[in-house]
Amino acid sequence: IRASEPTPSHTTPRSSSGLPTWPLQEDDDETKEVERVDAFWAVLVLNNTWIAIQESHSMFHDLQTIEADTPWPTDAFEYLLKLLPPVSSGTIKRFLESTSIEGFSVMALHAKAAVLLEQATIAGSSSDELAVSPTEPNADIKRLEAVIEQFKAHFPMVDRMSVSPAELDTLLIMQMMTHAAIIKLHMPFYNQGDLRSREKALAAAQAIAV
Repeated sequence: IRASEPTPSHTTPRSSSGLPTWPLQEDDDETKEVERVDAFWAVLVLNNTWIAIQESHSMFHDLQTIEADTPWPTDAFEYLLKLLPPVSSGTIKRFLESTSIEGFSVMALHAKAAVLLEQATIAGSSSDELAVSPTEPNADIKRLEAVIEQFKAHFPMVDRMSVSPAELDTLLIMQMMTHAAIIKLHMPFYNQGDLRSREKALAAAQAIAV
């Protein structure tokens, strides 16, 4: 949706798994387009939550490396101001690379937390391959941890947002998912006796309990 480079009509685009995909055509009705954007992220949040619970394979495997062009969802105020970007590309990839400052609606923050939770779950389950030693994560895990910590740094601002009771619940869930991502990322190293990972995982668990 709103990809910067629309797929030519005579070609069949492929996902990272090699399966064909059929991007939605641009819609002149902005309301319908916003609904499409919201639907994409709602499915992704549900998918990523189940991945974390079941530690199963993702339907959106390696999503950060493919062109997920759908922009972050907007709230009603942003929609009225027509703040949906005219073009969008590599939304998740740019977020994980810390090269994007877009997406601060309640739903966007929820989606970002779901992305981090999925990535941490995958990284934690692959820690044997992603570790320099049993107690030392490699650069990829350290980079993901830095993105999570950067995202957490916005929590004080989020706590001051003027939102409805339902949105407040969503923001609470968003923060809990972010803390859960830290636990998922550090547990394999915690289990190997790494003291720093132990401190990180316990602090995140305490934040959820509070």
